Amino acid sequence: MTGHLSQPVLDRSEVFVSDNDSNRLLHMVRRQLGGLWLVVLFLVTALVVGYLSFGHNVLTTSPSVAQVSECRTAMAISKDARITPLGIKMLDAGWHTDAIWFKFDTTTPLSELFDTSMVDLGSFNPQFLMGIGATSAKWWDVAHQRLPGGEVLLPDNKTMSVAVRKNTSGHTVYIFWYER
Repeated sequence: MTGHLSQPVLDRSEVFVSDNDSNRLLHMVRRQLGGLWLVVLFLVTALVVGYLSFGHNVLTTSPSVAQVSECRTAMAISKDARITPLGIKMLDAGWHTDAIWFKFDTTTPLSELFDTSMVDLGSFNPQFLMGIGATSAKWWDVAHQRLPGGEVLLPDNKTMSVAVRKNTSGHTVYIFWYER
């Protein structure tokens, strides 16, 4: 047998994975990819929910009774306060409201306008700069003006900036409410 090289004979059990091992390997890969697929699906869903707004954003000078009621509750405005809404802007993420701009006129004395256990008018600054919460809404005409007002820390990591302007029949109140 000159010039002819013989190939070594290999035992098939050394080269090939048995059917039982192959099934275990396939099952392990499927399980690992299945878990990875769930992680990827969760991350994509979290990104979509976090960056897209599924809520109902509002910008109007004629807010509904429900919208005004939501503002009264969130902003600790007395239920007995007489208010005339002049504008509202709500940014809503779908499961909670992120920010509210609310402008209204009131004939209610300022001392009776807010829940005094949450809002201390005595801590207001006579020259408060309502710089935070600027919006392009035409009715929000208070940005960068110094008026009596201040920052109010509310429960559950909520904050509101309040500015008050005297008018002929009472006051115009500007509130920017947001989550910290």
